[in-house]
Amino acid sequence: RRKARQIGAFGASYTTAAMIKARCEIWGNRCYICGGLMEQIDHVKPLSKGGAHLPCNLRPICGSCNSSKNNKWPYEPWRNMRNGT
Repeated sequence: RRKARQIGAFGASYTTAAMIKARCEIWGNRCYICGGLMEQIDHVKPLSKGGAHLPCNLRPICGSCNSSKNNKWPYEPWRNMRNGT
């Protein structure tokens, strides 16, 4: 939330911790990309690409997937896979 407020992202002033928690529960508190354990919260459309800090743009993610995704938009995980696996 701090980063979203710093750059003035839409939604930063009224997205609450309870909203973020509820959003993560939708995904079973698992990484939305690989299904691993949730370690972080991801902006599906990155703030740096104009994404909003709203629950509809937030999903749980593991650290490995978040590092791979970085600020890519749109993110296509299958393009990062080796040999189609």
